[in-house]
Amino acid sequence: MILKPKIEKSLLIICFITCGFISDLFSQSINFNSLSVKDGLSNNKVISILQDKTGFLWFGTEDGLNRFDGYEFKDYKNNPTDSNSISSNNIWSLFEDDEGNIWIGTKSGELNRYDVKKDIFEHWKIESKNYKENSVNEIYRDNKGIIWIGTYQSGLYRLNIKTNELKNWNYNSKDPNSLSNNFVTSIVADSHGYLWISTYNGLNKFNPKSDDDSFQQFYSEPGKENSLSNNLIWLINK
Repeated sequence: MILKPKIEKSLLIICFITCGFISDLFSQSINFNSLSVKDGLSNNKVISILQDKTGFLWFGTEDGLNRFDGYEFKDYKNNPTDSNSISSNNIWSLFEDDEGNIWIGTKSGELNRYDVKKDIFEHWKIESKNYKENSVNEIYRDNKGIIWIGTYQSGLYRLNIKTNELKNWNYNSKDPNSLSNNFVTSIVADSHGYLWISTYNGLNKFNPKSDDDSFQQFYSEPGKENSLSNNLIWLINK
């Protein structure tokens, strides 16, 4: 059974507003339910979570991808004899595109696209010059269909799935306009089309329409009130 996220969110908001008024008169406890392998989850170490447009919850774990409908889990694992199965079981990142397809990044450095209509997985290997295991931390698709990939050790990638062209940007200590760090934690685009890339050391602004490949770096600067509070940026939102 598919969840109804819009209805549930509305009810949740009403519930919290109501609880806010009631809490002035009564103390109220909140109970949490947990989901684990006993409930059908493939592994208890959950690394990434996504709720898709239809209401399904997706959990990326160390041992498989899981879809939850509010009642039961469906798990997806690599099948060596099936080229249409997911490429790896250690899931690090999840992203849903405008068509409702689920993009999956793995620890071993593969990008998967799950076609929800065909029920198959397509694969792209995100190669690194220096690391065999090029873990995919973050996935973002822009309004032109270009896939941007943030990795654990090898910086930022751009994948054109129509041409299979893959481009990579790295940190360069001798270039103040390079990516600030090779550990990319999140990627988002603003209303002007600029990409904002957060890393383990600094925030970056990038113009994907420009040909100069330069990044504007932002750091925490002691004594400057309007600088970043910390150089380790885990999450940015539009």
